[in-house]
Amino acid sequence: CFNETVQIVEFDEGFDTETFFMYVTMGGLIVLLLFLAFNYLTGGSKKKASVRKAAVETGTGKEDDVDYEWIPKSALLSTPGSSKTSPRQRKNKRSAGSDSD
Repeated sequence: CFNETVQIVEFDEGFDTETFFMYVTMGGLIVLLLFLAFNYLTGGSKKKASVRKAAVETGTGKEDDVDYEWIPKSALLSTPGSSKTSPRQRKNKRSAGSDSD
Protein backbone atom coordinates (compact mmCIF):
# COMPACT_ATOMS: atom_id res chain seq x y z
CA CYS A 1 0.00 0.00 0.00
CA PHE A 2 1.01 3.52 -0.74
CA ASN A 3 0.41 5.77 2.27
CA GLU A 4 2.10 9.10 1.65
CA THR A 5 0.92 12.65 1.10
CA VAL A 6 0.77 13.54 -2.56
CA GLN A 7 1.89 17.07 -3.36
CA ILE A 8 0.58 18.82 -6.46
CA VAL A 9 2.86 21.56 -7.71
CA GLU A 10 1.33 24.30 -9.85
CA PHE A 11 3.64 26.29 -12.12
CA ASP A 12 3.15 30.05 -11.77
CA GLU A 13 5.23 30.82 -14.85
CA GLY A 14 2.45 30.20 -17.36
CA PHE A 15 -0.29 32.39 -18.77
CA ASP A 16 -2.74 33.65 -16.13
CA THR A 17 -6.18 33.85 -17.77
CA GLU A 18 -7.86 35.43 -14.75
CA THR A 19 -5.52 38.42 -14.82
CA PHE A 20 -5.76 38.67 -18.60
CA PHE A 21 -9.57 38.85 -18.60
CA MET A 22 -9.50 41.30 -15.70
CA TYR A 23 -7.31 43.62 -17.78
CA VAL A 24 -9.55 43.15 -20.85
CA THR A 25 -12.64 44.02 -18.78
CA MET A 26 -10.99 47.06 -17.24
CA GLY A 27 -9.83 48.23 -20.67
CA GLY A 28 -13.36 47.83 -22.06
CA LEU A 29 -14.83 49.83 -19.17
CA ILE A 30 -12.28 52.60 -19.70
CA VAL A 31 -13.09 52.75 -23.43
CA LEU A 32 -16.82 52.86 -22.62
CA LEU A 33 -16.34 55.68 -20.14
CA LEU A 34 -14.24 57.64 -22.63
CA PHE A 35 -16.91 57.15 -25.30
CA LEU A 36 -19.70 58.31 -22.98
CA ALA A 37 -17.68 61.32 -21.85
CA PHE A 38 -16.92 62.28 -25.46
CA ASN A 39 -20.61 62.04 -26.41
CA TYR A 40 -21.63 64.08 -23.38
CA LEU A 41 -19.09 66.80 -24.09
CA THR A 42 -19.86 67.05 -27.81
CA GLY A 43 -23.63 67.17 -27.35
CA GLY A 44 -24.48 63.52 -27.99
CA SER A 45 -26.29 62.45 -31.11
CA LYS A 46 -28.40 65.60 -31.45
CA LYS A 47 -28.28 67.11 -34.91
CA LYS A 48 -28.72 70.83 -34.49
CA ALA A 49 -27.46 71.98 -37.88
CA SER A 50 -30.11 70.63 -40.24
CA VAL A 51 -33.34 68.96 -39.33
CA ARG A 52 -34.95 67.68 -42.51
CA LYS A 53 -38.27 65.91 -42.68
CA ALA A 54 -38.22 62.66 -44.62
CA ALA A 55 -40.23 62.60 -47.83
CA VAL A 56 -43.33 60.43 -47.70
CA GLU A 57 -44.60 58.71 -50.84
CA THR A 58 -48.26 59.57 -51.30
CA GLY A 59 -49.00 57.70 -54.51
CA THR A 60 -51.39 58.98 -57.12
CA GLY A 61 -53.86 61.63 -56.08
CA LYS A 62 -56.59 60.99 -58.62
CA GLU A 63 -57.60 58.06 -60.76
CA ASP A 64 -57.08 60.24 -63.84
CA ASP A 65 -53.33 60.29 -63.18
CA VAL A 66 -52.98 56.54 -63.77
CA ASP A 67 -51.78 55.34 -67.17
CA TYR A 68 -53.87 52.28 -68.07
CA GLU A 69 -52.35 51.73 -71.53
CA TRP A 70 -49.81 49.13 -70.46
CA ILE A 71 -52.32 47.02 -68.47
CA PRO A 72 -53.98 44.22 -70.48
CA LYS A 73 -57.70 44.69 -71.09
CA SER A 74 -58.51 41.34 -69.46
CA ALA A 75 -56.94 42.53 -66.20
CA LEU A 76 -58.96 45.76 -66.24
CA LEU A 77 -62.29 43.92 -66.38
CA SER A 78 -63.79 43.38 -62.97
CA THR A 79 -63.45 39.87 -61.65
CA PRO A 80 -66.13 38.30 -59.45
CA GLY A 81 -65.16 38.99 -55.86
CA SER A 82 -62.94 41.98 -56.51
CA SER A 83 -64.92 44.59 -54.69
CA LYS A 84 -63.71 47.50 -52.59
CA THR A 85 -64.47 45.64 -49.34
CA SER A 86 -61.89 43.71 -47.39
CA PRO A 87 -61.92 39.90 -47.38
CA ARG A 88 -63.13 39.88 -43.77
CA GLN A 89 -66.16 42.02 -44.68
CA ARG A 90 -66.95 39.82 -47.68
CA LYS A 91 -66.80 36.75 -45.44
CA ASN A 92 -69.22 38.34 -42.98
CA LYS A 93 -71.66 39.17 -45.79
CA ARG A 94 -71.62 35.58 -47.06
CA SER A 95 -72.07 34.05 -43.62
CA ALA A 96 -74.89 36.47 -42.79
CA GLY A 97 -76.91 35.27 -45.77
CA SER A 98 -76.50 31.57 -44.94
CA ASP A 99 -77.98 31.51 -41.41
CA SER A 100 -80.80 29.20 -42.48
CA ASP A 101 -78.80 26.00 -41.68
